[in-house]
Amino acid sequence: MGNFQLKWDQFVDVFIAQGAYEKVLEGLKNTLIIAIAGLIIGIIVGILIATVRVVPKYKRLPRVLNGICSFYVGLFRGTPMVVQLLVCYYVLLPILGIKMSGVEVSVLVFGLNSGAYISEIMRGGIMSVDGGQMEAGRAMGLSFATTMRMIVIPQAIKNIIPTLGNEFIALIKETSVVSFVGASDLYVAFNYIGSNSYEFMVPYLVMAVIYIVLSVALIICNITEIPAAIVTVVKGAFNPSAVTGGAVGTLFIAMQSGVARGIFSNESGLGSAPIAAAAAKTKEPVRQGLVSMTGTFIDTIIICTMTGLSIVITETWNTGLEGVAITTAAFQKGLPFPAQFASFALMLCLVFFAFTTILGWDYYGERCLEYLFNRNMTAVKTYRWLYIICVFFGPYMTVAAVWNIADIFNALMAFPNLIALLALSGVVVKETKDFFKKHKNYE
Repeated sequence: MGNFQLKWDQFVDVFIAQGAYEKVLEGLKNTLIIAIAGLIIGIIVGILIATVRVVPKYKRLPRVLNGICSFYVGLFRGTPMVVQLLVCYYVLLPILGIKMSGVEVSVLVFGLNSGAYISEIMRGGIMSVDGGQMEAGRAMGLSFATTMRMIVIPQAIKNIIPTLGNEFIALIKETSVVSFVGASDLYVAFNYIGSNSYEFMVPYLVMAVIYIVLSVALIICNITEIPAAIVTVVKGAFNPSAVTGGAVGTLFIAMQSGVARGIFSNESGLGSAPIAAAAAKTKEPVRQGLVSMTGTFIDTIIICTMTGLSIVITETWNTGLEGVAITTAAFQKGLPFPAQFASFALMLCLVFFAFTTILGWDYYGERCLEYLFNRNMTAVKTYRWLYIICVFFGPYMTVAAVWNIADIFNALMAFPNLIALLALSGVVVKETKDFFKKHKNYE
């Protein structure tokens, strides 16, 4: 544990002694300001555009305004957020001679971008209000604008509140691109800590701690449901009907899926984790191996168990959801906080989990290619481009397809690694015995 203690001391020194926590607070403040202000601007712009687009088109002015609004919506929904930020900050503002900070530009662009999306959400909300509401208002002598403002729009807003919550979460996630215009968010703050402590893993470990705290809070708030949850798990695993007839195949598939998900979580037997462990600076390979083993315990016994209990306790396991959606539903239902807060906290953790996973597997692949191709950087650069392309296309694949691909490649990694483990088992036993014998003599 000495190696981890050194990393933790470096992190604490930068985070506390050097005042990096101020960067984190600033990043959190900017993230919330950009998301909340952007949502408010988006709601205002969205209501105006939606109202214009539902106005009767028999007059010339409404037709012109509708065309302008349609162009605006198509432009902002059809171009990436980061492109809009860069064009606004580095092109439009200098041309107009306007000086704005990165946060101010981000609020403006996020608001305009969100307005394009919310306008369609709002238009759908307006269309969901029964047409008789408008007719009744006009029959009472109210103008079109008054009827929309007093009768239709309030009902439409009530209908779209859940969707607005999703839009706010999307804005939170998209704040990671504001660093392109010099604004500081949580991602920039944690990168600052990593670049100053030369240890990127520990800052992201904080996100793991946050996830564990949320899971523990959920379990504590529903502690009376734990016995029933355990009974549900045991019954699901050892249901007598599962060993009769064709249900045996179902049991086998469940076991196979559980083993596959466990291997994906803790990487046991894949030979990937030792690539990172081999880069550690230590005089005792056995010590490093023991430290690496704790990762499997934390992943499987602690985090996965708490996640599973959270899902079973809240009874979201049988809702038909999968992937992060089922965990989000469990946190929203089980935590004594607003659903938006639970979703935001989980999203924040998952962003860092996913980012570190992407970096980790890229590192594994590069080290393997350097060994196989004798440090040929052309092969490594080709791999990087292919890796980036895969990262880009990954979100557009179904969860089932991603799992199937992961299982296939994990199996391809496990077979040669297990053969190597059998061949080196004698060396491992000898080194382990020597290590414990030496330390026992020191006692």
